[in-house]
Amino acid sequence: MRLSSVSRRFMSTYKNLLTEERGGVALITLNRPKALNALTPELITELVDATAAYDANPAIGAMVITGSGSKAFAAGADIMTMKDKSYMEAAGYVSAYGTKMYGDFDKIGEVRKPIIAAVNGFALGGGCELGAPPVCPFPPCRPRAPAWPGQGHATNAVSDALPVCSPRGQR
Repeated sequence: MRLSSVSRRFMSTYKNLLTEERGGVALITLNRPKALNALTPELITELVDATAAYDANPAIGAMVITGSGSKAFAAGADIMTMKDKSYMEAAGYVSAYGTKMYGDFDKIGEVRKPIIAAVNGFALGGGCELGAPPVCPFPPCRPRAPAWPGQGHATNAVSDALPVCSPRGQR
């Protein structure tokens, strides 16, 4: 289907996301290309809001999450948000951010409509977890890729920069 033949409608504007409706599909683009789409608390909050809004929209049947730019889907947590913090402040921030991020990823994972990860570059750290089940139950898959034990949602490992298809918690 050619893009010009698809009806396009844009949703509300976010600071870190581009959102667009193409027919019955919502396209959500992480839009921080200069930072390789690194995840910030603000971006994750916007992503939770956008997925919840599209989940409640009866005109939308599925969502696709991708990254802007040519290098990265999402490069994980944005460490620049910690540059002016002391070691102790940064340690507390990382702990609180990680707890909030996993809670927010769980909220996205509870969306009832299918979410597809269009991994178009590096998917590192939290970016890998964003593109893997249970957040995106339909990531691009490579069968029989190795899975390594990890913490939280990171039990879905990366092989050749693609998320592994494995049920939540499988090691």
